[in-house]
Amino acid sequence: MTTIGSLQPADPTEIGGFSLLGRLREDDLALVFLARAVDDAQVEIAWMQAGSAGFETIAASLTDVSAPSLARVIATGVLADRPYLVSEHVTGSPLQEVVARAGPWPGPALHRLGIAMASALVGLHQRGVTHGDLRPGTVLVDADGITVTGYGLSGLGTADSAEVATRALGHLAYTAPEQVTGGIAGPAGDVFAWAATLLFAATGAHAFEGESMAATVNRVAQHQPGLEALEEHLRPIVAACLAKDPAQRPEAGEVLLRLVGHSTQTVMGDQAPAAPRRTPWPVPAALATLAAGGVAVAVAAAVTGHVVAERVVTTPAAVVVPTVSLPDLSATASGPATLPSPATTTRANGIGLTLHEHPDDLQRIVAYRNERGTWLRSGKNGEFVDAGVRADDVAAAPNGSWYALLAKTELTLIARVSGERFTVRVPKRSISPVWDRGSSRLLLTLTAKGKDRPPTGFAVVDAVTRAVRTVDTDERRHKGSGAFGWMPSGDQVAVTYTGGSDTGLRIRDLEGRQVRTMSWTGASIGRALTSPSGRLLMTDCPSGGSQCAWDPATGARVATYVNTIKSAENWGWYDDDHLIILDPNKKPVEFLAVDFRDGNRRLLATLTTEDNTAGLRLARAAR
Repeated sequence: MTTIGSLQPADPTEIGGFSLLGRLREDDLALVFLARAVDDAQVEIAWMQAGSAGFETIAASLTDVSAPSLARVIATGVLADRPYLVSEHVTGSPLQEVVARAGPWPGPALHRLGIAMASALVGLHQRGVTHGDLRPGTVLVDADGITVTGYGLSGLGTADSAEVATRALGHLAYTAPEQVTGGIAGPAGDVFAWAATLLFAATGAHAFEGESMAATVNRVAQHQPGLEALEEHLRPIVAACLAKDPAQRPEAGEVLLRLVGHSTQTVMGDQAPAAPRRTPWPVPAALATLAAGGVAVAVAAAVTGHVVAERVVTTPAAVVVPTVSLPDLSATASGPATLPSPATTTRANGIGLTLHEHPDDLQRIVAYRNERGTWLRSGKNGEFVDAGVRADDVAAAPNGSWYALLAKTELTLIARVSGERFTVRVPKRSISPVWDRGSSRLLLTLTAKGKDRPPTGFAVVDAVTRAVRTVDTDERRHKGSGAFGWMPSGDQVAVTYTGGSDTGLRIRDLEGRQVRTMSWTGASIGRALTSPSGRLLMTDCPSGGSQCAWDPATGARVATYVNTIKSAENWGWYDDDHLIILDPNKKPVEFLAVDFRDGNRRLLATLTTEDNTAGLRLARAAR
């Protein structure tokens, strides 16, 4: 449980626009505060005890990192010549406290801890960032799993031998031998700390801590701890990572492959490096192929104790086949596309909506509705005309070929170019029309009576054959909520569900059979579940206060968006790098395309306050 101390008289009340709520902890590197953003989301701010000449370079690297089991750095800055980092606030207790309270961890939990920490290090090292302070105090444990925090702080301090000399014993015991003897610890130092932290979880003791600083330094440099508390498959991994020579330690990626390989129950020979130069461990051919090709099916599940790729095979005797492989943590490494500034303004008909567009925009608003009517962008000059249908909802095919207007039990499809239209009957209480990425099928969510209208199934409407197919999934019995959305493949759909303390996504095929669950993601947002390319999936983060972007294939979290606009609304994806955010504080209110990594904004539209109603719907499509 997070303990919050009072602010001291000398503490600031605000850092970087975030209001400080109290102190979380203080050590030789930083003073850490709990803070609140303008939208009431909670964050942590680590205010360094000393400055750093290379702060700008290091800070840019830190905000570019996003990986599973890693608390993301949201922003950086300098206050009173001291750098600060703003990161996600993760509820939970430090591993050190959890082990002290409940005792050493058993084998399966220890294995998942190893995967969580290793996957975090892989994400850091791929972006050129060294954690520098991995230890039981910077690994948090809560109901959602394992989160690694505190990375990069050592790089913002003085980072020399004097710093090492003043470290508390609890920190020093997890410092690599090359650093305690005056050298610089890079990624290999993180691997050493990974092994020492895992060994602590297995034993409840700090393997290298002595009675004094000198004794601790000597143990780090000379002592070889016993590994009897570890399961047999972990011993050679930990032993290699604790090598005194950093060149003999495996890279974090090799550690992760080794752990994941054991999760798949693949038999591997244990080979220690024979030559002075470090050599990689043998890896099963199947795993090596997966890693080399970037194919991934979810290490993230192993972190929380769930198998991500749990698939129920549809055969007379259903068989559950768990598969685990290495997530491609660089899947979103390419920088976001720069959006062109608005060049034209278009006043919409029938509503106080003004569009701010550019000819190079890949998509634009092509339809809208409110309580007064529905309008489509089908005029010769791109103007909006009355659709002639009082629709409850409206959706546009991504490629711009179709409009869909839902009015109670009637669904009207209109070809955008020819104007041809037809109407099909759909079940009562159908809601939330959403097109597939191929622009040929429409998904509807079927709901029950009542105030909450829980989902009972879904319907798929084929725009070509005009067929309507309904599937009963009885989500009320399965604790489902919200609307169904398409998964990227087009042959699966997903809906939010709650199971125990978990809220996540249940994936079903188009026959309604459960394929897998992603219980760690939190609830879905809006109707377009995935980004336009299908590469990312957005949910409300399970910890609250922010939105998480996930790789839909692996279940790995790849980015986090923390809103800084008071009372803002997330209206879904603009493109793979930007979200559509409604800022209600402006008059007229503004629709913005916001880069969910760095917060850069582009104005998309303005809307009069009186037209910002609950019945407003906007539909976008390709130009």
